[in-house]
Amino acid sequence: MSQEITEREVSVGVGEVCLPGTLTVPDTPCGVVVFAHGSGSSRHSRRNVAVAQRLVERGCATLLFDLLTDDEAADRRNVFDIDLLSRRVRSATDWLSGQPGLEAVPVGYFGASTGAAAALVAAAQMGNAVSAVVSRGGRPDLAGEALERVRAPTLLLVGSLDVQVLHLNEEARARLRTESELKVIQGAGHLFEEPGTLEAVAEAAGEWFEEKLGNRDSGIRHWASGTRNLYPECERKAQAMEDVEKVDYVTKKDFMNQVGVIWMFIMLTLIAIISDDQVFQIILVSVSFLMFVLYMVYSRVLHRRKRRAMG
Repeated sequence: MSQEITEREVSVGVGEVCLPGTLTVPDTPCGVVVFAHGSGSSRHSRRNVAVAQRLVERGCATLLFDLLTDDEAADRRNVFDIDLLSRRVRSATDWLSGQPGLEAVPVGYFGASTGAAAALVAAAQMGNAVSAVVSRGGRPDLAGEALERVRAPTLLLVGSLDVQVLHLNEEARARLRTESELKVIQGAGHLFEEPGTLEAVAEAAGEWFEEKLGNRDSGIRHWASGTRNLYPECERKAQAMEDVEKVDYVTKKDFMNQVGVIWMFIMLTLIAIISDDQVFQIILVSVSFLMFVLYMVYSRVLHRRKRRAMG
């Protein structure tokens, strides 16, 4: 049974500007894929639209939007401003969190050409908030040092005839520290205009997103599960707060244990005092002293754990 699909034109708020886009959502999406187009292109990119259609058929929601306003695109410097483009991708991801039906689904990025670099930089900055990345004929080398911080599983798709870009992708993949794959589309050039090559891209991307967005046990937490997952620093602080709360609970429990140990120490000492058996007295005092020493060691270890959790 085919899914009901909703497609609508949207205005994506990114800072002080609003960028036009097309949001397509199946009735039960397995995830949402944000498209980052290449230089000189837009949300109407024929190749990206074709790939997006195939992803929707597989159950993924898609967002194709313009990374730049018309005035910004007129300045060629903006077209290659990876920092600016990556901020737009991140802002679009945040915008999606408020869209009906997409509040709790994993997110993936699909980037072409320079858009691939923007997608990778955004993925590096979002940390575990992004579950998968696919690059089509991309320039991942333009992501620079961000490559080593990408956590999302990354698929690099390159045409066999696009020799220079293929070499750049091989070098970029060597710098990735996450799960990655370089798939060469035989007989394809940079634009994948050759018969059957774009279909091969759509098929490979679909399989990648279907596996990575649907694998909730892979350790990749999706971006809408809470504010703590939006950025790695927030996540680290949230984890630290949880650690402190756990230690606080142990500390309260430790106080009760302390009362019990002191009470037992006093009782054993009193029994030893009133006992006439000297050997029994020595045994009780020794046991009591050993309990006290062990407890002091335990308390010291607990104190160190709390200090470490509090940073």
